[in-house]
Amino acid sequence: MPNPFTFIYTGFSGVDTSSGIESLGPVPNKPGKYALSVIENGRTTQDGGVFTRKGLEEVADLGSSRVDNIEGVETNAWQIMLAKSGTSIYQSKDPDSGTFYDIGVTRTAGETDFFFPKRKDIFAINRTDSFLKITGSVIASISVAGSTLNLRTGDGDDFDATGEIYVRGIAVTYTGKTTDQLTGCTGLTAAMVAADIVTQTTAYASNPKATCMGELEGSALVGGVSADATALDWSEPSTAAEPELFYVFPATYAIPMPRDITAIKSGNDATLIGMKKGVNSTSRFDVTVGVPLIDSVSVVHSISNAYCIDQMDDDFVVLTQEGRILPAGQTDAGFKITDDPKEPRNDMDYHVQGFLQGNADTTDGDDNFVSYNSATHTAVASIKVKEGFNKEMVLQRNIGAWAIDTGKSVACRTVFKGKTYSGAERGGKIYLDDESTTDNGIGIDYRIVTGLMTVDERRTQFDVLNLVIGGLLSAIGEFTIRIFADGGLIYTQDVTADELIEKGLMVLETGIPIGYGNTGSEPIGTAGEFVEGFGFTFPLELSIECHTFQVEVQASEDSTTIETREMRIDCETEGSIQLNTF
Repeated sequence: MPNPFTFIYTGFSGVDTSSGIESLGPVPNKPGKYALSVIENGRTTQDGGVFTRKGLEEVADLGSSRVDNIEGVETNAWQIMLAKSGTSIYQSKDPDSGTFYDIGVTRTAGETDFFFPKRKDIFAINRTDSFLKITGSVIASISVAGSTLNLRTGDGDDFDATGEIYVRGIAVTYTGKTTDQLTGCTGLTAAMVAADIVTQTTAYASNPKATCMGELEGSALVGGVSADATALDWSEPSTAAEPELFYVFPATYAIPMPRDITAIKSGNDATLIGMKKGVNSTSRFDVTVGVPLIDSVSVVHSISNAYCIDQMDDDFVVLTQEGRILPAGQTDAGFKITDDPKEPRNDMDYHVQGFLQGNADTTDGDDNFVSYNSATHTAVASIKVKEGFNKEMVLQRNIGAWAIDTGKSVACRTVFKGKTYSGAERGGKIYLDDESTTDNGIGIDYRIVTGLMTVDERRTQFDVLNLVIGGLLSAIGEFTIRIFADGGLIYTQDVTADELIEKGLMVLETGIPIGYGNTGSEPIGTAGEFVEGFGFTFPLELSIECHTFQVEVQASEDSTTIETREMRIDCETEGSIQLNTF
């Protein structure tokens, strides 16, 4: 007699593209959470559902060919977003409004300015243009008729005695300063009001021109210097009384590193120094000779550029030239990149190594970057696959769930006031992430594919009798089911919400927010509104003989938002069932 059995997916734990026996589907008749072989443009909830990720929408257009860098700065002094695009640097205190103002400097087009905030200043550096200090304040009050502008209390000391400031993208010159008041102002307009951002820029032509910047015990560290890319330069330490020392770089304050420096990132416990080959760290100066004490973090991994290291909660995330996404932090062996060649299953990026090695840009990696959102505990590694097209590997760190994002052609990303913003890889557009159901009007191609289901090591043939898929679907949604047997596509069916409703398989009564859930203690999808979904169950009778079996679910309409939560495949075989034993 036939032996009946069932493959049951009661939830999904994430994506696994590591291309080994671990990426097979579930063991027959043993329900549990299983890894999918593909989660494209999806996120995983804590209870195992996989839902369509939120999209992005345009909030501003800077009018140039590309946004090279974007940085949200939030300190006690001010909250401001900076963006480098074309030959200009722009600022905004409310990017959602679409209002960005030129701060009045000319930078080299195509150079990516690295922004580094320190107290009330922000520094911008690249290998071509002069070292730039951006000083900021806000208007406390203004008198256009009296030609005076009052800065926020205590900010006056940060501005020159005479000079030029920019407000709302307009140059304002002043001839005097009394405490926090600028006098003799020319260029004030009635449009300038209290709380407007005031910026003043100062260029230091003699300071190092470099690609990256960090901090060590109050001194600035710079690397990738145009005159000598192996040199690590540092400044005099800043103090409350003399913050200007932060950008005084004595000629003798430099030491050589083993390779060209590509990245510097200061974190909670250490500053990482990435190179074309190897990664070092420093956490202090040698008190006897006054130079940074350098420790090796890795001699194997290479860092492509200044944006391939970011601070996570207590450690760092590193995107390497070789296509690895790894944490770096304190270990029993000291401050190290956590990488286990002897047991790769322990590595953070193990589950996506199959995909990474097939797509990593190992030529130069100049356009790759990594970012971390501390609110959602999400790390994103953006990898340029070809011109104008990036793929992003997304890790929901609290639940260890990986996904693959496509469709987001962005060159940079930052978190500002709890929201995530991106700069366009093509065009001067600023996007707000996780805010809509489309990528700036383009539908999100949500897709999941199960692991490979087989009774044994692909020897025993079995008959597939029934497939049942369940989850949540938007009221006007549509999705496609594809079935693969023995590696080939054998069945396709489109399913609409209207058809499910007509057959009594979905009822529009009690809606549930699609994608609602937690990653650890924090809610996911915190920006924008959740799309309401309705529970559905879709059964499908089949008659398929095969050795291996896979199912794909794909959103097929721009308006579709879907969360796939469970799947059941009923089968039978004439022979005895040899369960997978790994």
